[in-house]
Amino acid sequence: MFYREIVYIVLGILLLMMGRKLFWLFVGGTGFIVGIEYAGLVFRNQPEGVILIAALVMALIGLILAIVIQKVGVGIAGFLSGGYVAMSIVQKFGYAPGWLPGLVFLVGGIIGAILVVKLFDIALVILSSLTGAFLIISAVNVGPESLRILFIVLTVTGMVIQVSQGKPEE
Repeated sequence: MFYREIVYIVLGILLLMMGRKLFWLFVGGTGFIVGIEYAGLVFRNQPEGVILIAALVMALIGLILAIVIQKVGVGIAGFLSGGYVAMSIVQKFGYAPGWLPGLVFLVGGIIGAILVVKLFDIALVILSSLTGAFLIISAVNVGPESLRILFIVLTVTGMVIQVSQGKPEE
């Protein structure tokens, strides 16, 4: 499981710093993270390698979509990122309703997809910063209050860095 923490930190930093500029990284990275987080639900009692392969397949699909059909790929990434962020908020900050986690993911996903489709540039900044921050705090072991502070600092830092980079190249 140690590789997971390293991947989360590295991918989290990349998303915080480059999520908008390299939107294909956002799409592929989001596919990988959702794959690694939720493949265990589909492939119960399977070795960690099977889950890793499923996550890599999700990342590859995301990368192909980002390159070939940009708008569709980004819309899917917005959905996955929104769902991941919604689930992370519920799980990490103790707001777990104890019911219908699929509904939480679905609602967050729909909001994420709408944001990305309607407000492409700023939505990429927001969602990649939130996703990157959640990845990093998922990999570190700190108390709940420190977790909240770290999350806010990372999210704001990611947004500031990405906005200061100017418009992404077409």
